[in-house]
Amino acid sequence: CPASWREALITPLPKSGSRLKAGNYRRISLIDVESKVYLLILLDRIRMHLDRRFMDEQFGFRPERGPGDGQQCITRLVEVAAAHGVRVHAGFVDFKQAFDSLDRGALWEMLSAYGVHPKLVALLRDLYQGTSARVRANGTLSDTIPIHSGVRQGCPLSPTLFNVYMDFVARIFVQRCSERGISGFSIAYSIPGRGVQPAARGLRDLAMLLYADDLVLLAPNQQALTAAMNTLEEVATEWGLVINYSKTEYIQPPSSQRSNPAAQPAAAGAAPGQQQRQQQQQHGQSPLQQQQQRQPQRQQPQQQQLQQPRPQQQQQPQ
Repeated sequence: CPASWREALITPLPKSGSRLKAGNYRRISLIDVESKVYLLILLDRIRMHLDRRFMDEQFGFRPERGPGDGQQCITRLVEVAAAHGVRVHAGFVDFKQAFDSLDRGALWEMLSAYGVHPKLVALLRDLYQGTSARVRANGTLSDTIPIHSGVRQGCPLSPTLFNVYMDFVARIFVQRCSERGISGFSIAYSIPGRGVQPAARGLRDLAMLLYADDLVLLAPNQQALTAAMNTLEEVATEWGLVINYSKTEYIQPPSSQRSNPAAQPAAAGAAPGQQQRQQQQQHGQSPLQQQQQRQPQRQQPQQQQLQQPRPQQQQQPQ
């Protein structure tokens, strides 16, 4: 493809806060108009292979889905859980610059594992070969900046490619939680007024919901949520994603209504496990540093990993 298709023009727009800090600017990336036509054709062909493979928990960048659907799921879960005397603990997780930190080599392997035709993967790989950007500010252009990671900002394909990456990482997280006995809520489909046996209800475990790079962990108690958060941090680190704890929030039920009154609550607005991380940092190491020392090996994107792990059924009614 032409070299101009690989270059983006970035225009920074100020957000709230000091304009002297680069992090307080939103980057608007513009790419070649002709390349967008080509990219839309590729997107139409890739979607035929991908959308039906994504987890039901993902509501971002998908046809006929939106943030309101995810909010409705959480609201309904809280209502049904409360009716059975169970409280919902939630951790709203933010990833730091998730779109810019994806491992492109891993992304191509994931696309192949998801059944995308090798020729389409080769075309995408060619589009991402030697990508660069220039910044326009105060009427001047910067020098060319090479970009070696992440999905391209302003590209019609980027939301779908990002969903592939997040879906794969989320499946590894679910599988690892299942192996460690970490579970969320058992969800059953039933008909009001019908005496349906639990075994016939199609039980499944709901431990998280996603909207693009925004993720919420769901658990019936603080201990389970802390274990899930630690597992998510471990998996995310393996795949180049960093949790931004300054923007990660822990929502807990009122003190008089907690499902486990003996548990010591975390500070309001703090992520579960943060006290443990602070203690580890006092000893000179953060969880991320400890994980880097252990050097966890990645799971290779293979076809068998794409199967939804069978959740463990729980006895508590929902």
